[in-house]
Amino acid sequence: MQQFNCEEFKDLLSPFADGELAGAQLDAVSTHLELCTACRAQSQQLTNLKLRLRTAVNSQPVALGLDSRIRARLRDAQQPRWWTRPAVASSFAAIAIIVTAGGWMQYQIAGVLAIGRGDHVHCTLERTKPPIGAMNRPLPKHHAEIVPVAQAALPGFQLLESHFCRFRGRVFTHIVFAKEDKRLSVIVTAKKQGESLPKATLLAKMRASGVPVYQNTSGTLHTAALETAGSWAYVVSDLDEHTNLQVMAKLRDIIPQADRE
Repeated sequence: MQQFNCEEFKDLLSPFADGELAGAQLDAVSTHLELCTACRAQSQQLTNLKLRLRTAVNSQPVALGLDSRIRARLRDAQQPRWWTRPAVASSFAAIAIIVTAGGWMQYQIAGVLAIGRGDHVHCTLERTKPPIGAMNRPLPKHHAEIVPVAQAALPGFQLLESHFCRFRGRVFTHIVFAKEDKRLSVIVTAKKQGESLPKATLLAKMRASGVPVYQNTSGTLHTAALETAGSWAYVVSDLDEHTNLQVMAKLRDIIPQADRE
């Protein structure tokens, strides 16, 4: 079996933490870690760092343009400092890829969620003419079914308004439920060509028959979004995340069916 001294082993810290070693090389590194306390501590620190970064990426919004700033800093780091050593440099490159991919994914999701949230704010909170509650228009059959299904998940809420509206170039079916000063909107709009979200993202809160539901909070507004083959559907409210997801759980079977009608 090949043996490594500590200096040679440092270059294998990153691929070992990423699970990229195999065979005799993996056996040799594992044996060295068992015998060397210092290298074992460094390996654990690197593993913990990568885990914390992945967790942070999946739980926190990442600012737009962060990937460009990371790449610029890596390009500018030309001085022969400690972070240019092969093992550490490869670790920073891997971290940059994780943050960039995770940030872009979250940016995509945030943009889609903003579609429904924007219509809710514009129609339900900002509109003054006609007054909210004054527009009840007949809905097509596949959207009219939303009303009793959603209301069953909202004890004490009444249908306040249903209408079609246009906001920022999109046409929406918008249904508003109310209880005292609380408002909950169910919003459906057609997807534009090429619009989609990554199905494998860890930010999907629920799955039913391959249909993911995404959730986000902005200020006092909670948004749940459902992607179907042809539509985006939203539940937006100033209630709480649990209520939004309860309503969406009731709707996630009938809204995909509406795409086929």
